[in-house]
Amino acid sequence: MKKIKRIQGKLIVFLFVGVTVLSLAACGAAVSTEDEEAQRTAVPATEEPQKEEVSVQADTRETEKPVEEEIVDIKNAKLYVEGRVFCGTEKTGPMGDSSVIGGKISSAVGADEIPQKEGESNFGCIGNSYTKSYGEDWIMVSIGEEWYVFEEK
Repeated sequence: MKKIKRIQGKLIVFLFVGVTVLSLAACGAAVSTEDEEAQRTAVPATEEPQKEEVSVQADTRETEKPVEEEIVDIKNAKLYVEGRVFCGTEKTGPMGDSSVIGGKISSAVGADEIPQKEGESNFGCIGNSYTKSYGEDWIMVSIGEEWYVFEEK
């Protein structure tokens, strides 16, 4: 009989510990649900600074575009790519898919100088993209919102 009472006591303790563990786990799940709810309601607050950041970038671009367009004299623009100098034309067109991007303008020389290093221009626009030549005698360069054709001379 003592053995049965001892087993019953252990069983009761085991059940009590099990119920306690499950209760705490359920409380943790409830806290997680409340945290998730708080995060959902907090999303607009975190999105707002991102919107401000985007608008700052948009504002910066808008102020850069007119300056960029005023500075670039496309008829005298030159870009050194793949060991060759390409000269700007007034022709524009679609650049194609993103796989044709050959690089970005990495440096600039004066407007009256001829670029001599890979990715170097004489019209500024550092960071603007240009296409690969694929052995052709022309490439395209992003200036403002247009892609200008540059031909090897």
